[in-house]
Amino acid sequence: MYFTPLALAALLSLTIAAPVASEEKRAPTTIKPIVISEYYVKTGRIAYNLQHGHIYKTSPNNGDDRTTLVTFDIPASAAGKTCSIGLDLDGPTSTLTGSKLVDVYTSLAPAPGNRNAWGPGNQRNLAYGRLSVVDGGSATWKSDVPAPGKAFACPPKGRWAIELVGVYDDDEVVWDKAMSGPYVRF
Repeated sequence: MYFTPLALAALLSLTIAAPVASEEKRAPTTIKPIVISEYYVKTGRIAYNLQHGHIYKTSPNNGDDRTTLVTFDIPASAAGKTCSIGLDLDGPTSTLTGSKLVDVYTSLAPAPGNRNAWGPGNQRNLAYGRLSVVDGGSATWKSDVPAPGKAFACPPKGRWAIELVGVYDDDEVVWDKAMSGPYVRF
């Protein structure tokens, strides 16, 4: 079969102009906590499945220091993806005082339910970085502290937990989980 130069040019232009399949950009998936609990440092008490998160440290230490235990349900669709941890405060329903810094730790296990004393403890595991928290905005990772929580291989499908801890002696961070708080994004 013989094509004239004009016919060949026309055929090539159709081939070049054909749309090329490209990888679609997808919106990130945000996973909100399924359970938020307060951990009382002095007694080991766990107040389970609360409407709010509460991180509290005071100086001199009156024994009322609290951290927040957060449980997520990681979906199968996160497999093989890169996750990040974030923390947003909405402003009107949140409180932020003190250093405005929060350390993030992974947990060996999610909070098991209400407890009045020690056992199982907070299950603190690996340090995942330090967030500089903003009232009415999104926290940012502090660059002077290693921050694996900024980008890590998503955990396997199932329950996964972190602990949020105040950094210095006079800190308070409170949020309503319906309005703001921690999340995992992939």
